[in-house]
Amino acid sequence: MPTLLASHDVASRARLLAAACLLFALGACSSDPAPEEEPPPPTTEASEAPVEPDTSRPAAEPAHTTASEEPAAPVAPTQRFETRQEKLQRLVTGPVRRDGFDVVVQSLTVSEGVSLDPLTRRRRRGVQLELKGLITNETGKTLTGGALRGALVLRFGGDAIKVALGPDALAEPADPDTPWRSNAVREFTARTEVLPKILLEYTPDVAQARLLASFDDPISYHTEGVVWSLNVAWLAARGTPVKGKATAIKAEGLRVGPRGRIHGQVQSGEAVDLLYQQGDAFKVQANSGVGWISNAALRLKDLSIYKGAEPHGGERTAQDEFVALKIEGLTEAPTPDGARLKSGERFLVVTVELTNKSDKDIRCSDFFMDFGPGATQQPQVSRDTRLFEGAIACERDRLPPQASVTGKLAFVRDRYQIPFALGYVSPSRRPLIIDLYDKKLTRVDPTP
Repeated sequence: MPTLLASHDVASRARLLAAACLLFALGACSSDPAPEEEPPPPTTEASEAPVEPDTSRPAAEPAHTTASEEPAAPVAPTQRFETRQEKLQRLVTGPVRRDGFDVVVQSLTVSEGVSLDPLTRRRRRGVQLELKGLITNETGKTLTGGALRGALVLRFGGDAIKVALGPDALAEPADPDTPWRSNAVREFTARTEVLPKILLEYTPDVAQARLLASFDDPISYHTEGVVWSLNVAWLAARGTPVKGKATAIKAEGLRVGPRGRIHGQVQSGEAVDLLYQQGDAFKVQANSGVGWISNAALRLKDLSIYKGAEPHGGERTAQDEFVALKIEGLTEAPTPDGARLKSGERFLVVTVELTNKSDKDIRCSDFFMDFGPGATQQPQVSRDTRLFEGAIACERDRLPPQASVTGKLAFVRDRYQIPFALGYVSPSRRPLIIDLYDKKLTRVDPTP
């Protein structure tokens, strides 16, 4: 019996092995695997030379890497941070906000200013913006930090922009000791830094006066941006002929002649004609005469700016009961030998005829050139007649009754000065004025 069981087991295993061989192909079931064929040895043709190793280059070093080594991270580009001055200039050239503050500007002036060079300690003249007015805090917050700054923005062709900023303009600063509460009104006087005077030789496409507000409350509130903007007439900074009407809101003297003496008075409520503008002053025709008056004393009704590079040189006349005056020509002259001028100065020569209509002697040297408020000048030739050939001259500086004299007057003119008028101090003690510009000039919109 045991022998039969063993034979049965052997037969069963044999049948199982045969079935497996049928499934996987009989060759795979061989107990003796076929020997692997060796690849044939390489053959070398007689025409081919054996390849020699290249020893001209050093062998490459094997790459050694470890699990701890990682590829280097890319280097980030250097980031440039905006300076405080650049941020202020960016803000002041941005759009105007109409919320948070209510601004009332009472006076605006683009006029001559003076700066002190910190290195040479020399004073330099230039152009400066001044704004005065009232501002109301309408943010709904109590402000305890920040500043209100004035700015003059000049935009030239393309993307060229020139900006002049100023310090805090509030009369009472917004700080923890003097908090600026909601709906409170504060006065401000904003003055910008002084721009170089040479900019007066250029005409910007747009000149704008702006106010930049930047304030914080004690917790986390912050606001910043331009809260007021107005285009200004850049030509008026240097001086220009104008045409318009105004009403005096207070009494003020008319200044004209040597040392800006007062010759006449404008009464409160009086209507005047506008003739010229320079900075914060207007030259007006009033009931009592012609002279310069401050912008703060006037309420303008209409104003047209006229562009004229040089005054008119044609014949013009003026007279009163004592004197007759006639301009026969106006030119610029080269500097004569013996005359000393500063850089940028030159001579303006006027040919005049002076007639004494009175019964007393008059002075031949009582002429003056009106270069603006407080900038009148007497002729150079009245002190040295040798500088110019044909200079006007009278014996002992006296012109007899019913006599006439013709000659030249020379005035020193800075390149930025505008000669508005020639004047003569008449025996009536009221200056006789001849305007050097006419109104046949190119009109310029004061708010381009």
